[in-house]
Amino acid sequence: MNSNINTSILNIFTVLLFINIAAKAQVISSTIQDYSVLDSAEMEVIYYVETMNDSLKPNKKTSDIQRLLIGNKISKIYSCTLFYYDSLATELISKGAQNYPICQKPVLPVEVIKDHSKKTLSVIYRTLTEDLFQYEEQFPVFNWVIQPEKKTILTHSCQKAQTRFRG
Repeated sequence: MNSNINTSILNIFTVLLFINIAAKAQVISSTIQDYSVLDSAEMEVIYYVETMNDSLKPNKKTSDIQRLLIGNKISKIYSCTLFYYDSLATELISKGAQNYPICQKPVLPVEVIKDHSKKTLSVIYRTLTEDLFQYEEQFPVFNWVIQPEKKTILTHSCQKAQTRFRG
């Protein structure tokens, strides 16, 4: 009997938790009008990215399309999938919608912005509740070691270089 009560309490708690998360996920704290243009992209590079989330399951990977925008002062990389859903939500909210579809695909909710004039990286991590974790740091220093191996890739002569980055 006591076990059934504990299970019922746990189920109620779980439902309330997800209702709370869903309610918070509908809150938009800012609009596109709150932002200003920092730079214009001179180049756009599109990447197909696969990530392995669990080293014990190396065959289970998630994929996404990432867009890198390179300007004279600023460069930025972000998920095209999240950008699509953000744009859709912005449009629907501007028309008075209270609810909008959210991304169901597991993608890395991170934007990285490089400010070349200040030599800083800004990393913005989004959570399910639209909270942002953001930090800024100086550009990391890379100590590249040129290796003897050479290879031709799509008619370009390339030479291997190695470095260590954060372990």
